[in-house]
Amino acid sequence: MMSCIHVSIEWDSHKTQGSVENAVVKLWNPISRSSYVVCDLLRHPSPSPYPFRIGSICAHDSILLVGGFFGEVCSLRLDTDQEPNIFLMSHSTDAITNHISIPDSGDGRIAFLSNNDASCKILDIELMKTRHTYQQNWAVNVCP
Repeated sequence: MMSCIHVSIEWDSHKTQGSVENAVVKLWNPISRSSYVVCDLLRHPSPSPYPFRIGSICAHDSILLVGGFFGEVCSLRLDTDQEPNIFLMSHSTDAITNHISIPDSGDGRIAFLSNNDASCKILDIELMKTRHTYQQNWAVNVCP
C-alpha cells in the first residue's frame, strides 16, 4: 500500500514543502513547480531485518533525520552530496520512532527521539551516537 504524507520542513531557515511516499522523501520547489528526491531509503539496505518504513521526519539547519518503524534512523546532510547514514537506535521489534526534534542548542548538534520501545533518546548528530536514554514504563510519543 502506498501512502503519501505532506510535511512542512524547515531547512536553510526557509519553510519548504515536502512529501513522503513509502520510503522516499521529496522536497517541493515552488519556482519550478516540481519535486525532487532528497532521500530514497529504498536504495539503501535497512539495518533491521525489515524494509525501511518512515514513521517520523524532521529537518533543521540542513540536517534531515528520518525515523523508521523498527528502530532505524536515517541521517542526511541536505547541504552536501553525501550518502545517508542509516543505523539502529533500538533493537526492539516495536520501536517505531514516534517523534524527532532538532533544537537549536549551544553545546553542539543534538536531536531528541522517542520510540514505542518506551524510551526517549538524546542523539549526538555529529557522532551518530546516543548521548543519553531515558527509559519509561510506556511508549513515548513526544520528547520535551
